[in-house]
Amino acid sequence: MRQNTHDIVGLGVIAVDEMLYVDSYPPADGKKFLSGRRRQGGGNTSCALAAAARLGSRCAMLGRLGDDELSQFAREHLAQAGVDLSFVLHDPTCGPIYALIVVSADTGSRAIFVDPASVKPLEYEELRSDWLQGAQVLMVDHLYPAAILPAVRMARQLGLQVVSDIEMEMPELAEIRAGIDHFICSAEFALPFTRRDDPRDACEMLSRSAPHRTVVVTAGRDGCYWCTREQSAVTHVPAHCIDAVDTTGCGDVFHGAFCHGLAAGWGVERIIHFANAAAAVKATRTGGWAAVPTREEVQQLLEGNPM
Repeated sequence: MRQNTHDIVGLGVIAVDEMLYVDSYPPADGKKFLSGRRRQGGGNTSCALAAAARLGSRCAMLGRLGDDELSQFAREHLAQAGVDLSFVLHDPTCGPIYALIVVSADTGSRAIFVDPASVKPLEYEELRSDWLQGAQVLMVDHLYPAAILPAVRMARQLGLQVVSDIEMEMPELAEIRAGIDHFICSAEFALPFTRRDDPRDACEMLSRSAPHRTVVVTAGRDGCYWCTREQSAVTHVPAHCIDAVDTTGCGDVFHGAFCHGLAAGWGVERIIHFANAAAAVKATRTGGWAAVPTREEVQQLLEGNPM
């Protein structure tokens, strides 16, 4: 068994996003001319790893890709982002998630249409402990349900901290949550899942219902809400005042910056403020893996200096 040289290992979504830009969304049955289009890398865990790598962490991706054009695009651009793909399994019949994302310039908001037809699940029998050996953080999302729980258990046995970006309910979620140290999710997931109307209340409920060390609920323009096992009172961190251009990937960048801070040994409060700023920097630019911020850019925003 060889010693891993990575700080962060990610298990989850690799996606290729087809971005369509409009001045504003059309009404129902209406038409709009595109102001631009581009193809970019995306996906919860892969984008988070691209962000962490840009910030200085050594990152590796777990998953499966094929030989199609989208797989080739994902491999090339994730590698350019600094993410090691040597653990990604090869299957010529599969590919990444394909997403069509329409971004409206007037608000910076987006509508996402996802096609997972080419994805082939990673099974628990395919997991190898040497993929995790020596790393400090495992990040998981919801893509490979059969592999998430054994991967989380394996990581905990090896002493890794586990961070999650889960966007949907699944039968194993209660067991998975029991092994997640840092449960970070969007308000879009947290509110219906906890049956609460306010992200602060949802954060508190998530903290009370599982033994997480940290719970964070990200809320877009409202910033984020967080609490810890030791500090049960929920703290609100406001969003930075920026001119949002494209919010696609902001939550993923938050996760990546959080993982980077964990691997660096920072305290949780510093990590959350850093991740909140990293997500804000990402919102000021278009693009996927190539548009994640540098550590210097994040620090400039935290210090109140123009970027």
